[in-house]
Amino acid sequence: MAFSLYRNSALIWFSNALVKPLWILWVDRSIQNMAGPEAYGAYYQWFNLSLLLAVLLDGGMANYLNQRSATGNLEEAEWRHLLRVKGYLFLAYLVGTVGLALALDFPRSAWPWTAVMAVMQGFSFLNLFLRARLAGQQQFVAEGLLGAADKAVMVALSLPLLKGNAYLTGDCIQDFTLIQLIGVVTITIATTAWIYRTGNPLKPMSGSPRLASSTLSENSSSSWYLALAPYFVLGFIMTLYYRLDVVLLRLWGSGSLQETGWYAASYRLLDAGMMIPLLLGQMWVGRFAFLQNQMPACLHLLNQSVRIPLILGLGGLLWLGPYAADWIAWWYPGADSIPADKVGLFAPDRILFWHLAAYLPFGTNVVLGSLLTAHQRFNFLIPLHLAALLVHLGCLFWWIPDLGAVGAARACCVTQGLVLLGQVAYCIKVYSWNPWRLHGGYLSLLMVLALIPPALGALTEIRFQFWQHFLVGGGLFSGYLVLKYGRKGLKGLA
Repeated sequence: MAFSLYRNSALIWFSNALVKPLWILWVDRSIQNMAGPEAYGAYYQWFNLSLLLAVLLDGGMANYLNQRSATGNLEEAEWRHLLRVKGYLFLAYLVGTVGLALALDFPRSAWPWTAVMAVMQGFSFLNLFLRARLAGQQQFVAEGLLGAADKAVMVALSLPLLKGNAYLTGDCIQDFTLIQLIGVVTITIATTAWIYRTGNPLKPMSGSPRLASSTLSENSSSSWYLALAPYFVLGFIMTLYYRLDVVLLRLWGSGSLQETGWYAASYRLLDAGMMIPLLLGQMWVGRFAFLQNQMPACLHLLNQSVRIPLILGLGGLLWLGPYAADWIAWWYPGADSIPADKVGLFAPDRILFWHLAAYLPFGTNVVLGSLLTAHQRFNFLIPLHLAALLVHLGCLFWWIPDLGAVGAARACCVTQGLVLLGQVAYCIKVYSWNPWRLHGGYLSLLMVLALIPPALGALTEIRFQFWQHFLVGGGLFSGYLVLKYGRKGLKGLA
């Protein structure tokens, strides 16, 4: 294939790995430690509230635009119509979010900051929408760099804040919120300038397939909305079960802001790990759409893509899971101050374990979901995710009152696992996909290598720390690659 998944993945990952971990694991974590779990918990409730109606900001339009651009079907009139619709939907989202804050009895002091957060989400989703056009046109490097640039601006603006200088409003959390707004607005403007600087971006790519079934009549608005409706419904359902956890923790749990803060502290690592598959997701949708009439090449891309989150997810669970308590103690010095009667509910290390376990299906679902979305398999995707939403709500209702944030994290893992089983079964049936032949050996080897340090600890008096565990397992795995592939080394995985 002329297209190299690992080359483009590496470029996108490297550019983002320089910036986004700094934001998530350094700036965001430092702000929580500075503000305390209760103040940060209040901010995290605003943040998740601003995402509950986020489907109105996208409505599946980013995936729709990506697919249309990749197949060469996007026209200037449709592009302008999409932008107008996004403007109308943003106004509806803004009113709806402020209305939700009132309906859920958020404190009056939180209303203006909920509105600020909503405006920030509006620009964030507009930036995602604009980058979807770049991804659909196979401009993966530009899309990846622009995807990291907003966080680079935010990190730079946060440096005085991390030294205790809340130079915008005098309040740490309020400054943190405004800095995100400034960063997102700046890069959205830059992305818009890049799109219109590229000349004639809507010119169909050479050799791109035309999808007659997706072509919209220029004079039929109803046809256009019908074509967009499945993307909207799917996006709405997925947004609900991704973001309901924190809102329902407030309603069904103890209502403690500290509990929300510790849930956010654990979710941060899952968020950092999801950076890789979510960033690559735009590339995968566009490429799967482009290759849908070339099924052997499409399945080859699927096999390459699935390998990334599977190895990262399994490795993270086996190598980080046993040290969850050590990680929490290192990242958050206040973890030992949780009241004794709340340890079972807050338990940051147990929350982190379930979030680590959720990463494996979560990341793989992004790949499989990108394939099925690109091929417009909505008759399967929508019922699957609707069933997942009902299961998720049932788990939250059952576990949150007794287990609190731990139950919410467990529900996240169970829901993602069910979606993964459904998508894998569908791909095996419809595409005759055989995941075991290509991945079983690598994953089995990874499990064995990850279990060697604990096994040695059980047989001897050696007790491994995380970095020793990582070096032993990683060293053995690297040695295996060198022996098996010789000079090719890591290229053998491709």
